[in-house]
Amino acid sequence: MNRFLTLLAFLVLASSAFASSTTCPLPNSPYSGYLGGFSCVSGNLMFNDFFYSATPGSPSASNVMVTPLTDTGNEGLLFHANWTGNMDSLLTFRVTALAGTITDLHLSFNGGSLGAGSFATTNETVCLDGDINTCGNPIGIPQQLMVPNVNSPVNDAIFFAGAHSIQVRKDISVFAAGDGMANISFVTNTFSQSDVPEPLSLALFGSGLVGLGLMRKRSKR
Repeated sequence: MNRFLTLLAFLVLASSAFASSTTCPLPNSPYSGYLGGFSCVSGNLMFNDFFYSATPGSPSASNVMVTPLTDTGNEGLLFHANWTGNMDSLLTFRVTALAGTITDLHLSFNGGSLGAGSFATTNETVCLDGDINTCGNPIGIPQQLMVPNVNSPVNDAIFFAGAHSIQVRKDISVFAAGDGMANISFVTNTFSQSDVPEPLSLALFGSGLVGLGLMRKRSKR
């Protein structure tokens, strides 16, 4: 019995660790470390094909910090920088489900603007199961998300039948007109998924196998 309880505890801890594991860089690591063919896994999702460009005066790739989000079945990335005044950054990456499919995408940011003509927006173009540069021709399903020019946190989301991969192109823009102000401090993407084993399910399945093994061992005595 003691051996059974020890094995069960191990399975619970192991399954929990698996569900929240990530090979992505530590929280608040620079986006520049994601460039150059880098890829990483957070839970059930693989992230790769990272790209970054920005207008002069905007944060460089080394000044955009990235934090992996590891909630089971709802993993994603948080991008943090000081977008303020007149700045524009373009971020691109691809996310692929290692099991099951991705069923929805959520976008949010923290920031806002003040004054006539000022704005702070995040406009996101995505391609489901295709390349964003040729999405819809010949394959892929194009989608659009936008966080509008209002005080935040604000968010947008799209829901779909299920995609194995999504390519994301994110345009982060702020403009302060005259005496106005505009800023964005972080932008978040999360991806909900189907058919992802929960830690408890994995633990119960593992404990069942252990129990069957113990019963079989006793029957042989």
